Amino acid sequence: MYLSNNFVGNDWRQQMERVANVAVNKGPLKGRVDLKIENAENTVQAQINSLNNIIRQKPDAILIDASSAEALNPTIKKACDAGIVVVSFDQTVSAECAYKLHSDFDIMANNQAEWMASMLGGKGKVFMDRG
Repeated sequence: MYLSNNFVGNDWRQQMERVANVAVNKGPLKGRVDLKIENAENTVQAQINSLNNIIRQKPDAILIDASSAEALNPTIKKACDAGIVVVSFDQTVSAECAYKLHSDFDIMANNQAEWMASMLGGKGKVFMDRG
């Protein structure tokens, strides 16, 4: 399995790669999944080139944190047509054949705020540190 990452210039992306490595090296995936990480150079064309190289390796699956929701679609279709499972996350793609894991941060924030208000009984002060 490959992880195609278009950008490693922030802490979240670096942490995402570390988490992916931990996930395949511990627990139920240990010894069952061989993960290779390919980092593109933060351009759509670089990720397309990287994906084409990955497709030639014929992996079972490709996880993609995409550089574009649309521009990767022909390359993703090529992977799907080759029988490769494609899973897009974080910055998801619109290719119909790809599985999409999307986090709705607005809904998550709303749910967390409602939970916090209920835990405080509708009264109190909340401090939010945004880093």
